[in-house]
Amino acid sequence: MLAHDFLKKNDRDFVPASSRQVFFIKLIFFIFFRSAWYFLILIMAKICRCTGIFFTDILAKQVHVIGLLWFAKAIASAVLLPTQKPFSSGRSIRKSLQVRIAQLALFNTLVEIIWFYGITFCGPFRSILVFEQSPTVLLVALMFLVNGGGNAAKMRGVFYLCVGWIVLFFMDSDASNAPNHSEAYKHQSGLNHIFYHILGWFGISDHCGGVLLLMLAVIFRMVYDSNFRHLAVEIGGPKRLYAMICVLSSMLLTPFAVLSLVLSSSSIGSYFEFPLLLFMSTAFVMIVDFYAEHICFQHVADPVMAIARWSPITMFLASLLITWLWVDGSATGSHTISAGSLIAVACFCLASYVFTSQDSPRSMGGHFIGISEEGMPLYTHGEAFLHKTSRSLLHFFHETITEILANSDSRRIFWFLCANLAFCGVEFLYGFLTNSLGLISDGFICFLIVQHLLWDWLVASVMARWTASRHFSYGYGRVEVLSGFINALFLIVIAMFIFLEALERLYDPPDVHTDKLLVI
Repeated sequence: MLAHDFLKKNDRDFVPASSRQVFFIKLIFFIFFRSAWYFLILIMAKICRCTGIFFTDILAKQVHVIGLLWFAKAIASAVLLPTQKPFSSGRSIRKSLQVRIAQLALFNTLVEIIWFYGITFCGPFRSILVFEQSPTVLLVALMFLVNGGGNAAKMRGVFYLCVGWIVLFFMDSDASNAPNHSEAYKHQSGLNHIFYHILGWFGISDHCGGVLLLMLAVIFRMVYDSNFRHLAVEIGGPKRLYAMICVLSSMLLTPFAVLSLVLSSSSIGSYFEFPLLLFMSTAFVMIVDFYAEHICFQHVADPVMAIARWSPITMFLASLLITWLWVDGSATGSHTISAGSLIAVACFCLASYVFTSQDSPRSMGGHFIGISEEGMPLYTHGEAFLHKTSRSLLHFFHETITEILANSDSRRIFWFLCANLAFCGVEFLYGFLTNSLGLISDGFICFLIVQHLLWDWLVASVMARWTASRHFSYGYGRVEVLSGFINALFLIVIAMFIFLEALERLYDPPDVHTDKLLVI
């Protein structure tokens, strides 16, 4: 800088901000940092809930499930009853609302009994993957399948959910088996062992049966959450209703819990560790989690989508980390991490993120309309094809099947396709359940036959008759050749995987359950 610049008058006048602008800036920073703190509280509460579910699995190995749930409800009621005072404070409740509250408490008891039984069968990690999925995400996926009207992102979300469920049920090789389960939960009686022996008779592992139970519990939970929100508005808030439901649920469970504790043999290891874990699991699962979500709903911007996205993602990742840390030398190590469970975690996290992304930009595309006078191509810029044609999948399948059944040739091919697909499904199912490589390989062959029928006979034969267009000026005559080539590529890849699996089984022969293969 030159010396005379110091004596030069500064032409840039400083314009101070007005008091209103300063106020709004401070308000924005205050809201942002305050929301961030409440969001951090929600994340910590979800991690604590994961830990509490793992504690619940440890406690379920020591006492009966019904008795354990009753202990948890009694402790939660002892905390919530003097804190909220649901029956003495607030406006009086009509008799019709009292009946609805009692029905909702009974329904909540049923959901949590199924949930606790599911934890004993498939372990805390897989129970979190299934039961802790957001009801909002599942409802959006269901509405997309029924009504359509979504975009390609929702289609990807449905795909992630379907892949996660399929992998978790069919391709998740859990390490727990029948002797381990009978030894760990030997104090359980009645429905637990009946359900377990039914699964063993069909050759289904215990964690697959637990996944089925938890899927049923998730459906019931969606109905419960919807009724809870509507009823909370009528009686004066969710905290009052939640306290009432906890008290009524503990009262409903009392006779069944007494019978289960008297008739079953408990195996409590330490009378200091058991009440400590019981209090911590109850506080984390039933008290801290509820109040954290309630605070987040009041102070976080767009709380529904924030909870629907980050609550399940946090719990999935936290449960994966806790399982990895506790896999050795712990009572919760019977249900270990597998490749299928890792794929399920990734798919469920992606589905939760995709379904809660409201502001994703819609894809745009160009449509060719002709050639200009200068010889340049002309396009119209607008919404992409997938967005303009998005409709219900059920409606699309209905129209497609109606068009196929209208023609006699395509109708015969369709019924033959359905028969082969049924045989393929049966062979795949029992091949995975019995660990039979022969059934699995034959199932892949049936699948390729189905694919050949679908593409070569139904799709490719129809597309080959399409007339040439400006985009495909040579027509579609080579579609049949391409479909056969793609089918051959699939066959080569599948044959290579079967060959590698056969070589591995030569060196390390697995156990094949051949007692049920004669029926297939």
